[in-house]
Amino acid sequence: MRLGTAISEQGCRRCPLWVGTQVVSGKGPVPSEWMFVGEAPGREEDRVGMPLVGASGRLFDKLLKEAKIDRGAVFVTNVVKHRPPENRKPKISEIKACAEWLKIEIRAVKPKTLVTLGKVAAEAIVRLTGRVEKVSMEMEHGQGRKRVVEGEEVWHVCMYHPAAVFRQPELWPVLVMDFQKLQAVGTGGVGEYRLVEEEELEGMWRVAWISS
Repeated sequence: MRLGTAISEQGCRRCPLWVGTQVVSGKGPVPSEWMFVGEAPGREEDRVGMPLVGASGRLFDKLLKEAKIDRGAVFVTNVVKHRPPENRKPKISEIKACAEWLKIEIRAVKPKTLVTLGKVAAEAIVRLTGRVEKVSMEMEHGQGRKRVVEGEEVWHVCMYHPAAVFRQPELWPVLVMDFQKLQAVGTGGVGEYRLVEEEELEGMWRVAWISS
């Protein structure tokens, strides 16, 4: 059974977001090496019932091309599965209500690399590790950490959401550069991600980009 079918058939009513919207669950191969997690469905996603489509989706496709990653090989989802009114950020209560669906997706997909798109998604993944901490996108974008999420060790990489480019066009080259580095996560060669030992954070290693 598709993950989305399971969510739809059980009829999620855990928060008020379901009223007047449809479920937009994750889409992609299960399992998959790559999992991308956004914030919440937008208007176009709610209309067609698929994550990361429309203008943001077209930017996402371009970024995957820069990373030499086939979209058909990645699993894409959102922290919450229904569109918030007026595309506002989801509330903490809504994120917590939807957390079980995200956990189910992570357990099924078993990603090696989990890429969060935006601050809301990054902090939601951190909460699934049992920690509560703020994420600074200015400091964290393009970087990754080894985390244990739902019993699986993954590389968690923070990225700006493609939609951020519409508000801040200057972020586009930043996103392109960050996506170009994705294939290097955990490989540890020259010009690739390497573990930086002096930045150990309570048992989790931060990853820094080291240029050749």
